[in-house]
Amino acid sequence: AQDDPTVIEPSSGTVAVSNRYADFFDAVGRMVAKEAPEAVLSFYVYANYTQPPTWTDRKLSPNLVAVVAPIRYCRLHATGDPVCPGRVQQVEMMNRWAKVASRLGYYNYMYNLADGSLPMFKFTPCKVEFPFLAERGLNYM
Repeated sequence: AQDDPTVIEPSSGTVAVSNRYADFFDAVGRMVAKEAPEAVLSFYVYANYTQPPTWTDRKLSPNLVAVVAPIRYCRLHATGDPVCPGRVQQVEMMNRWAKVASRLGYYNYMYNLADGSLPMFKFTPCKVEFPFLAERGLNYM
């Protein structure tokens, strides 16, 4: 009932489960904050829950770090590269997570998962990606 059937996970074509996932971690974060206000908790934005929650009436608990781990996104192109639909979509995804999370993290896949022996240099994507993430309040890498 928590999932929004209009939000489709781009990499799988299935309904994103982000609402229930974010709700769960938000509840845990708020409970932990009462007992240990200095604690920082993180959760992955990954697989079938990369799309931000659709509720807009609140932000996640401030002790939570939403760690974007775009495993199903292209690693060859830079974020926002107009020739790559996935990396263009990632811009909107990151912008929306930045609106609901006070803290953002990023797990950068610095190699080609499809072929670990294929040489791949991430210099150009990282020159675009790191400033892009910093502008959205990246706290953890």
